[in-house]
Amino acid sequence: MLREALVGQLKDGPLLVVGYSGRDASLMAALEDGYSTPGTGVLYWCGFGDVEIPESVRRLLNLARAHGRAAYYIQSGGFDDLMLRIALHCLEGTAVDDARELMMAQAAVASISKSTP
Repeated sequence: MLREALVGQLKDGPLLVVGYSGRDASLMAALEDGYSTPGTGVLYWCGFGDVEIPESVRRLLNLARAHGRAAYYIQSGGFDDLMLRIALHCLEGTAVDDARELMMAQAAVASISKSTP
């Protein structure tokens, strides 16, 4: 029942995958079922670091694209990096500048505290 609900949601709903390697064969099979038919649901798969895309993920992205879906692999520096990038994307105007200043100030504080014994 849960599998069918997931597959049905993937037809026209977006999916953002974060922190998952694609190693579980049963979950990957459900995702493959969901993306093996045409639909408007977009797949965003976020990987960690500069590693090569896992073969199971590459297969899923290609399957989705072969069925007319938009499917993207996004390299990130992890969950925190991804959330900051999404937040900055959602902000507009001076709020973007304010957020960047705050992040730089926090990074400077973190850098100082790491270097202090």
